[in-house]
Amino acid sequence: MGRRGDLSKEELKIIIKRINDEEAFEVFYRDCYLRNLRPATIDYYKNEFHAR
Repeated sequence: MGRRGDLSKEELKIIIKRINDEEAFEVFYRDCYLRNLRPATIDYYKNEFHAR
């Protein structure tokens, strides 16, 4: 069976959803914790994001 080539309505909703910067940072940090990154690495990322 080949690929459909188009997205369902539910898949389009995921793509179109708008989030602000703070929500994006929270999702990123949560992902870092889930991947079990060192706390020092996460702190480094936080400092780099907020320095720009």
